[in-house]
Amino acid sequence: MYQLRRSALLITSALALVTLSSCTSRNHEAKPVVRVHSFKSGGVETLSYTMKVNFSDHSNGLTASTPNLKVAFRFKDGTVVSRIDIPESYFPDGKARILMVDQTHRRSAVLLRRGLRADASLDADALSQAMFGATLDLGVMDARKPFRRISASDFAVRMRGLAFDVSQSAGNRVIATRTITLPQGGTREFTLVFDGSVGAVVEATEEGSLPEIQYVADSKVSYTSHSLDDGSVLVIPYEVNIEVAGNLQGEAALPAVEMPSADAVLAEGEELQISDNEYVAEEFTAPPGEGRVDPNHQAQSIQVRMEDIEINQISDDYFLIGRW
Repeated sequence: MYQLRRSALLITSALALVTLSSCTSRNHEAKPVVRVHSFKSGGVETLSYTMKVNFSDHSNGLTASTPNLKVAFRFKDGTVVSRIDIPESYFPDGKARILMVDQTHRRSAVLLRRGLRADASLDADALSQAMFGATLDLGVMDARKPFRRISASDFAVRMRGLAFDVSQSAGNRVIATRTITLPQGGTREFTLVFDGSVGAVVEATEEGSLPEIQYVADSKVSYTSHSLDDGSVLVIPYEVNIEVAGNLQGEAALPAVEMPSADAVLAEGEELQISDNEYVAEEFTAPPGEGRVDPNHQAQSIQVRMEDIEINQISDDYFLIGRW
């Protein structure tokens, strides 16, 4: 499951690279309210929100949700600094932590929330990659004018600068594609669809073919917008929905699981009725009518949702903690 979940986060990251440097009609849930405070410099100085990730594994029917994460970004003089407050339930030792990342200078640090002391027990770079895979990667955003809506021509220029092939599609859409050959073998192919009528990437696909896994991840992004006094428009992503399917192979492949024959099959919400001389020997979940489950084929849905979005609400002191 880790392999596919990681792949899904990779496509989220790739998608965020361009969506943030650029309001869509997609609306799976009500749009969150964006609270905009004073603009000292005429633009976005800080952005903060609460983020939650929901997982659903269609292969075994399991669902899971992460505890809420508090995420914040500061934009100053063309630099980007971020902070994620990670609750104690994320870690085996039950200690809450703060992840600080300087995206401009590519450095990061982990601090214990209590006492704000540096925590050398965790790899800050690895934690940063894991956390920001499901949130906002600001790699190609104009850090001096963050979250400004961009035109199709600007999108095309930026994608060509990142070695993407760019083509015009039907209507007012631009498609950017790129295939990356990996040093360890295999490829990753990205396809990004930019809709000029909304000023953002609305769909993205990543196809991966690696020695241990083949996968396809399809993503759709929803935005909310805010008009500024100068006539420009901010576009803020608030939801990313990802569908991932893939197969483990090679050394990563797992043997098929033979499920025992069931004496009773329960519908959702139904309770098992047994007599006094009976007991439940084993409970299990398997596709209807199948006694064998192939763990190598996996399909997942992942939803990344941002709430309580605030612009220019927090101060510089929020990012100047500890000695990282």
